[in-house]
Amino acid sequence: MRTITYTVEGRYSGCSVSAYLKNCHGYSRRALSRLKQGRGSLAVNGTPVTRLVSTLLYTGDRLTVTLEEVMPRFVPNPALAAPVLYE
Repeated sequence: MRTITYTVEGRYSGCSVSAYLKNCHGYSRRALSRLKQGRGSLAVNGTPVTRLVSTLLYTGDRLTVTLEEVMPRFVPNPALAAPVLYE
């Protein structure tokens, strides 16, 4: 698990959690949907957030994002050798 904490600046006051993460910190729609599905957690000032769109942030709020580590689907096999066709 990886935990990141953001402190909301005055210019983002009144912004929703999803808009703040998407526009200010570059979170993708897929990352937000994973958070929504429970693959991680969000908290504003220690209170868990369940609604990303309707929860508003204000100046000085501390948004804590806990991300679940994603395991790769495919693990490369070092025993397989691929010939170099063009170099």
